[in-house]
Amino acid sequence: MTTPEILWKQTIVNINLKIKDAIQCLQKTGLKIVLVIDNNDKFKGTISDGDIRRGLLNNLSLESKLSTILHKDAFIAPEGTDLVLIKSLMSANKIFQIPIINEEQKIIGLHHWEQVT
Repeated sequence: MTTPEILWKQTIVNINLKIKDAIQCLQKTGLKIVLVIDNNDKFKGTISDGDIRRGLLNNLSLESKLSTILHKDAFIAPEGTDLVLIKSLMSANKIFQIPIINEEQKIIGLHHWEQVT
């Protein structure tokens, strides 16, 4: 099961935006994750509040590009992945959200811990 469609879609931002935009997105959705896409709507990675904190501690500014804090090797779930596997992956890696990505590398949903448990 995924988060309500309206809410997870609000977590999607373009890679050309700035750290301050990711903070605003986190504040607006409350989902603790930002899903980053390129200009072709292809998934590029994720950003969490921890990624932002680490970037700021490393002297990045709110005006720095998202690419400077992007988690490119984020866990993803291909479309149709079994929910038991998703739950196991989340539990083993202590993560609370996993983007659902289709064959075209586009985001089609977001698994959220509260909904898979």
